Amino acid sequence: MKGKTVLITGGNAGIGLETAKTLAKQGAEVIITSRSTEKGKEAVTAIRSQSGNEHVSFVQLIFPAKHQ
Repeated sequence: MKGKTVLITGGNAGIGLETAKTLAKQGAEVIITSRSTEKGKEAVTAIRSQSGNEHVSFVQLIFPAKHQ
């Protein structure tokens, strides 16, 4: 996966987090998304630590309020 960039939605927990860890271990640049900044940053720290790959980042998802 070296030279590849992947974007994983919901990368802070569950299947998304495990996928992010696996791809980071394989050398991909990993970008995860989450609605929670705190959980996203915690996930990046965990992924970097467990994979040895520093090319992991986080983007917060912001959903606009629904109009009623």
